Amino acid sequence: MRAMNLYRLKATAASLLCLSLFSPAGWAESPTAAGAQNAGEWWRGFRVGAYALPLVQLQDRDRSPGNSFLGTIVRLEEQRVGFPLRPHLDYLAADWLAIRLAYERLATRTGTIEGDTDGDFRLAGPALSLRFRYPNETRFTPGFAAGAIWYAAKFEEDGRWGNGFPGTDEGRADYRAWIAQGRPPWPNNGYQRRIDPESSVVALELSVSLEIELDEHWRLETFARYVRANVRGHYTLRYYGEVFQDRGWHDFPHDHIAVGLGLLYEF
Repeated sequence: MRAMNLYRLKATAASLLCLSLFSPAGWAESPTAAGAQNAGEWWRGFRVGAYALPLVQLQDRDRSPGNSFLGTIVRLEEQRVGFPLRPHLDYLAADWLAIRLAYERLATRTGTIEGDTDGDFRLAGPALSLRFRYPNETRFTPGFAAGAIWYAAKFEEDGRWGNGFPGTDEGRADYRAWIAQGRPPWPNNGYQRRIDPESSVVALELSVSLEIELDEHWRLETFARYVRANVRGHYTLRYYGEVFQDRGWHDFPHDHIAVGLGLLYEF
């Protein structure tokens, strides 16, 4: 009889174990199943957005003729070109820390003593930053960030200056006449001026920000930042594309402050 009761007890325990393992309730509590469910929501913690910079101001904009950037270039002026929004992707590594990958652009125009331009600088490239946040019980999340921007730089010469026409009234008239003729190759006996910036510029970024929660997913972001960037340009004179005089390297500081406003979506 004792053997029979022991056998029944073992059978009952085995049945309960099987029910716990193979019932739907058992599946829901299974760590493996929970892990698979979490794996299906891999996008949690990611945020996408875009922002604009309504205010960008260079810190070194105007110089005297005796301290010019290069030759008669005494001014650098911010330019707004292309699509105004800058996209970004964030990952919330913790409630207090976000990692942001963004795409940045900056354009400036040179200004000369005569009131003309020699051309425009164009900078664009990826940015990576760590954004430290202060979560709290309100809708407002302040923070600050530090990061770097890897700009690819180029200089687009003004047609008059690049093709060697003087900045005088006569030179401007000759330039207009050359355009009217259909821009035949090699004006001014092939004389050219060129500024070739370093192909890459690494800039440093510091910013303070404020996120405003609009609903469960949408956030409004405003920020102010300081970017330190220096563009070095190699100035050469050429005949028919060949360098005949090397005027050396010159610095064109692009340090600036900016105010930004953006919208982001949190998954």
